[in-house]
Amino acid sequence: MLLNRIRTSMVCVHEQKILVFNAIDPHSQKHYWFLPGGKIEEGEAPWVCAERETLEETGYRVAALKESQIVKEYTHEWNGHQYLSKTFFLKGFLIEVWHEPRPVVDAAYNKGAQWMDLTDAIDYFGYCPEIQAAVRDLTS
Repeated sequence: MLLNRIRTSMVCVHEQKILVFNAIDPHSQKHYWFLPGGKIEEGEAPWVCAERETLEETGYRVAALKESQIVKEYTHEWNGHQYLSKTFFLKGFLIEVWHEPRPVVDAAYNKGAQWMDLTDAIDYFGYCPEIQAAVRDLTS
């Protein structure tokens, strides 16, 4: 069964590095690098969700550029379920002084944030062409 999900992702670049976090699928145990983001709560604006989720998943305070929004739809598997995701991708920037990633208290699958070379990150997002395209569009 295909489950619908409306979500957001933040594309935050600092000095040619993009903010990502490592996650392990609880069902398959497959490792992924993800953009920070998540489910948009009822009544929540996509840009607000992107800022909130980035803080929760990475510990960094960022601001989203609302006018940068790109929407993509794609299917993916997570935790043994198939999802049809409508994702609002937003470009963002740090609103605090840059620092090394710190541990965060989040879901058990979150294994920590990292600033990854932008070129490498685009390659890592090869598991989903729509995510790759959104990152390319928001970083070019």
